[in-house]
Amino acid sequence: MSDPNKSSLGKALEALLDDATRSEHAPGLLEASYGGARVQAEIVDVDRLGVIVERLRVQAGSGDLEGQAERIAQTVRPAGQQLRAVEVDTRLHGGVLRTTAEHMVGGRFYQVGIDAQGAELTRHHKDEDGRRVRERFTLTREHLGRLVDELSEALED
Repeated sequence: MSDPNKSSLGKALEALLDDATRSEHAPGLLEASYGGARVQAEIVDVDRLGVIVERLRVQAGSGDLEGQAERIAQTVRPAGQQLRAVEVDTRLHGGVLRTTAEHMVGGRFYQVGIDAQGAELTRHHKDEDGRRVRERFTLTREHLGRLVDELSEALED
């Protein structure tokens, strides 16, 4: 678990959110880096406490895909929801993790797609036809920073 007082990828993103809060324009795609890690956050809206996110992509490490999936499932908790690996295929260099059924709230779930470059976090729900539909999600800024750091640490060897 990351130290909340230490510089990190999440803190670098938070600094950009501070700038976006003071701006009159919608934030859009924010990109930050720290050490060898990088985050791209597609932000719809931000204020001094919270943020609405379209998607979040973290690039860090280039390690073992199965190990990364296992570490993500063990440590990353978007909105407190536990994730599990649905599919990890080293031959295809990718995998998918989703919120476990018992942690879904209102049919909504988080999904993490992993590949050789990193991981992308999105949120979804199933429509009346059973299709997955991506949707925006709201987090506190503190939780977003912690989530970025958890993903970054899980991707590193």
